[in-house]
Amino acid sequence: DGDGNAIVTGISGGDYYTAKYAAADGALLWEKRFNGFANSTDQAVAVTVDGSGNVAVTGNSWNGFSGYDIYTAKYAVADGALIWEQWYPSALDSNGAIGVAADGNGNIVVSGYFGTAASDFITIKYAAADGAELWSKIYNGPANGSDRPGAMALDGNGNVVVTGISSGDYYTAKYAAANGVLLWERRYNGPGNAGDVATALALDLQANVLVTGYSRGNGTGDDYYTAKYAAADGALLWDTRFTSAGNNTDQAAALRVDGHGNAVVAGMSYNG
Repeated sequence: DGDGNAIVTGISGGDYYTAKYAAADGALLWEKRFNGFANSTDQAVAVTVDGSGNVAVTGNSWNGFSGYDIYTAKYAVADGALIWEQWYPSALDSNGAIGVAADGNGNIVVSGYFGTAASDFITIKYAAADGAELWSKIYNGPANGSDRPGAMALDGNGNVVVTGISSGDYYTAKYAAANGVLLWERRYNGPGNAGDVATALALDLQANVLVTGYSRGNGTGDDYYTAKYAAADGALLWDTRFTSAGNNTDQAAALRVDGHGNAVVAGMSYNG
């Protein structure tokens, strides 16, 4: 957080477990557990901190009859008291969260998938004070195929960018902060016309969008594929591929942008 305290979330004994540790010495400041319906498994997958230091976590909680729901909770900065909690349910299928972020007003945005066999992107924005749903958007790609996000980020205006896989291609979309209106979307189908999976994204200081992941090349293995899109309209500014000797499997997993706009990508590369 802004004071250097560390906040960690995950799964413990089948429950969400979130803890806050002091910046200076790692002393435990507070801890919170969440045990959902029927004492079943609850899996926290992501955490964020708003400008006031309040903590939001999201993940998946068994709903007792059809699968998992996305469960999001916001905890108070001082003692972890529950400020609000929200479920995003589906009466027919399971949902899953992949990421959470806070905007400049403390509103919370969650990215995840809706359904399992032929899943869709789901993006949900909750009000800072009480968790009321401000808007939600579902993306169902071509031919009703499988669509799953891999990463999400917010720009300085609170607009939401998500990226992932859609029917075998990279898919990246930008939604307006106020109402979730689609501002632009981009797809990428690699030269191998096989599975292309976006795994990470980052924004530069001008809110241009960089995405990375892996894309099947003309050989037998995957390549790193990294692209940069313009903030305003998603126009492709540049893209680049990395393949190791012998066209073996290379899969990018993480991406950061420095203060000069340079992109650093890391992942795995087959060593032969």
